[in-house]
Amino acid sequence: LFLSTDRYGWVPDAPAWIPAEEFETVLQHISDADALLLQDWYKEDRSFLPPRALLRPPADSAETKVFWEGGKAKKIRAGLLEGAEKAGLVQLTSQLLMSATELEVQLAMK
Repeated sequence: LFLSTDRYGWVPDAPAWIPAEEFETVLQHISDADALLLQDWYKEDRSFLPPRALLRPPADSAETKVFWEGGKAKKIRAGLLEGAEKAGLVQLTSQLLMSATELEVQLAMK
């Protein structure tokens, strides 16, 4: 059963995680400045199989404000999208463009 709401069109700025292998590939296809930004915010977690690059939480309220209101989240998404497109990572590119609802439905169908 799927119920849709009015938030269908909202696309998350920064995904909570991406496969670590794809993250490393993205880093090779973006500028050094963008790569440093992504490496600052995503940390590899090998407790998942396959490993994931997880978005770390902001350290405090000031960093939270900079992340969401200061545009860091949008810069992260732009860097991920640019790298995924340049690397030919079709599935990751598609996921970065999906709405939150579509992502949830895709996950539920697995």
